[in-house]
This record gives sequence, C-alpha cells and structure tokens, in this order.
Amino acid sequence: MGTDMGKKESLLFCLDRFLDPWFGYQLPYQDAIVDLLQVVIVSDNTLSVKEAALQLICDYAWPPFPVLEENFERVEAELRPDVSYAMHMDKEIETDS
Repeated sequence: MGTDMGKKESLLFCLDRFLDPWFGYQLPYQDAIVDLLQVVIVSDNTLSVKEAALQLICDYAWPPFPVLEENFERVEAELRPDVSYAMHMDKEIETDS
C-alpha cells in the first residue's frame, strides 16, 4: 500500500462506502480486501491507519481472521482488546443466544 499514511487513511475511508452493504456494491474481491486489512493492522503503519482498518473489519467482515490470529503478538498493546474482540465476534454471538 505504500508509505504515505495520509493516502492510506483516505483509501480506507473510501473503502467504507464500498464495503457497506447499504450502498449495494457486490465486490467479488471482498475476501482479498479483508485479508489486506488484516495485513495493514499487523504491519508498520500508524496507529490511526491500523484503527481505521480494524474498524472496517469489525463493521463489514466476520471471523475467522487468520492473519490477525497468526500475528497477534505483532499488534500494539492498545489495539489488542479490539483485535481480540474482532477475532472472537462469532463466539460472542453464540454465547448471547
């Protein structure tokens, strides 16, 4: 994705529209986007870029998230609770029923 964090944030902002089912886009490569968002979180990016990627995952994707699971130790301490939540969203729903 490059090194310009401003451009990354802008791209992530735009992705919100395309991933949101309300707008009706049917992206054939949505799984690849979710994989890329996971890589953004565990790679060398600013915290704000990682937070934006994580928000997209929490809003528009569903576990499992293998990249996050395999690289959890690379996630910043302040993001770990939210990443853990994302990785276990499916289990939280099951226990609420």
